[in-house]
Amino acid sequence: MEIGIDSFAMLLNDPATGRLQSAIDRMESVLAEVELADQVGLDVFGMGEHHRENALDSAPAVILAAAAARTKSIRLTSAVAVLSAADPVRLFQEFATLDLISRGLVAIIGGSFERFLPLVELYRRAWLAAGHPSEEQRVGVHALGFVGETDKAAREAFFPGWFQMFTDAGRERGWPRQRRRNSTSCAARTVRFWLAARRRLRQRSSMLTGHWEGFLASPSK
Repeated sequence: MEIGIDSFAMLLNDPATGRLQSAIDRMESVLAEVELADQVGLDVFGMGEHHRENALDSAPAVILAAAAARTKSIRLTSAVAVLSAADPVRLFQEFATLDLISRGLVAIIGGSFERFLPLVELYRRAWLAAGHPSEEQRVGVHALGFVGETDKAAREAFFPGWFQMFTDAGRERGWPRQRRRNSTSCAARTVRFWLAARRRLRQRSSMLTGHWEGFLASPSK
């Protein structure tokens, strides 16, 4: 198992000052986060793709290319690829070029477990048909969350940013008003939404692996 984190490079108010960080400062902090993740030994850092006023990740390949120049061993990936806003061939070419810049440390990721489960077997067959060793193939899953000293501390620190992001998006998309119990109930009922103490990370990762054992299993030959 490999462990990583991702970012949507969202512009959020500083909970301490209430001020909105500038886009330039926020981008620098995102790249610093990737550097730190590399230094502490995380396996993966993913960058999302959103086309919104409060998100800076509209060109994830560009951000990851900058990160590749500042990191040594962490794998850099897309956390979302919006194919409806891109030419799929051009997207592949951009990430193939980024893979060269990062010395083979790039991957493309997208979608929820259930929606993309039928595509995993297709991906595995294509991997083997291209002559790649089955033991080198990787399949990743994404879980939204926040880690704190305790479960309660994680929930309290996570809520302000989550509330702002989903409230802003909800105004545009017609979602009901977000409340604290929404984030808490999501964390309680699904392995894809983690708000937990550091000491429980092993337990949560075991739940994820057990729940999706078939999804994460090695490809059949």
